[in-house]
Amino acid sequence: MFRQFINFNILSSKIFERIFSFNKNDKLLILSLLKDHLKENFEIADIGGGKKPTRMMTGINLPKQIIYDGYDIDLEELEIAREAYNNIYQLDLNKPQCKNNKIYDLVICLNTLEHVEDVTTAISNLELMTKKGGKIYVKLPCKYALFTKLNLIIPNKLKNRIMHKVFPSKKTDGFPAFYDKSTPNEIINIFKNLDLEIESINLVKWSSYFSFFFPLYIIWRLITLFQNIFIKDYCESFELIFNKKK
Repeated sequence: MFRQFINFNILSSKIFERIFSFNKNDKLLILSLLKDHLKENFEIADIGGGKKPTRMMTGINLPKQIIYDGYDIDLEELEIAREAYNNIYQLDLNKPQCKNNKIYDLVICLNTLEHVEDVTTAISNLELMTKKGGKIYVKLPCKYALFTKLNLIIPNKLKNRIMHKVFPSKKTDGFPAFYDKSTPNEIINIFKNLDLEIESINLVKWSSYFSFFFPLYIIWRLITLFQNIFIKDYCESFELIFNKKK
């Protein structure tokens, strides 16, 4: 009964959502990058992908000649998806790094920066891993989103218990999140200070977070309408691509 109730509310939320014209593709830019911008001997670093590398999350089949390395603070997480990576390395984005021996044509950091306490240091590390002429892709939730504010208030164990009960597909998710400098403008300014140029931006103003209970979903949607009017760079999550030209 509980599962049927949740599914009914999710379906109701999806039907209601059709009246909004907001973009609902939160991986638009990374799909474009992985489909259309890869060349022979291209080297990719997936930072923080762990057991859910971006290539698996997007369903993209990369050519065999592409090098796809995985970096994570937890090597055990990487080992779970070992077959998806050419090489795996331990990396703590919170700590300043010396210039990495390996540099890449594309550095991907998908849904990871929100879990980092010092985003400025983390982005500096991403820049060090990128070749001249290479690209950096980042995606993360926006701290203006209502669900991020709740994540900061609700104890992590309780939050995970609720999330895993309501959304079984997220059973392996739930790492602590800090949302340091977690708005589009804040992230763009950090990259600009490192002399990287922004190439593309995708502001996603949709989320399934409250869809498990339709009345709550309606309230959330009303709040987002006001946020969209009064907060310049409001979004629920966002993608950015930067070029390292120097």
